[in-house]
Amino acid sequence: MNANSSPIAGRVAVVTGASRGIGLAVARRLVADGARVGVTARRPEGLAEAVAALGGPAHAVGVPGRADGLTARGGCVVNVSSIAGRTSSPGIAFYGVSKAAVDHLTAGLAVELAPTVRVNAVAPAVVRTRFAAALYADREDEVAGAYPPGRLGEAADVAAAVAFLASDEADWITGQTLVLDGGLTLTGRPVR
Repeated sequence: MNANSSPIAGRVAVVTGASRGIGLAVARRLVADGARVGVTARRPEGLAEAVAALGGPAHAVGVPGRADGLTARGGCVVNVSSIAGRTSSPGIAFYGVSKAAVDHLTAGLAVELAPTVRVNAVAPAVVRTRFAAALYADREDEVAGAYPPGRLGEAADVAAAVAFLASDEADWITGQTLVLDGGLTLTGRPVR
């Protein structure tokens, strides 16, 4: 899509956890679609490189530290959850519990912040990032074989869904968690 014709062209977005992985991919997608982004991460390491990769200050500004609040006069929030919050995931139960909480928070905030702010989430399965590498390291072909498309997710797959949910094209979608699992849950196999 041409950045000038994108539904989010000219908008300003804040992307947390954007120094690498899914957060950086989301920021890249939003910039490619014509938005300007404020990117944040808990630690400053890597944030300057992320801003440079996004095209510099004309497209992005980096702010190290936590994001404690959101002031909005309309807009949307897209949380990043995980398929682990929806189904059992051996070895990462506590992570799954935290993501189930994100799903519940998403639904609750969608009601509480309506009609001014829409709130949705994406729940990816295994995505090829440094964060998730322990789930597929040294056996990527085996893990990818469980997914109907025969591959793991990429950060860009998640970024595309976030860009859609952040756009006006998703104006009537709120309180939803979009599962991005390459069809894995349809197979009945455990999420690993």
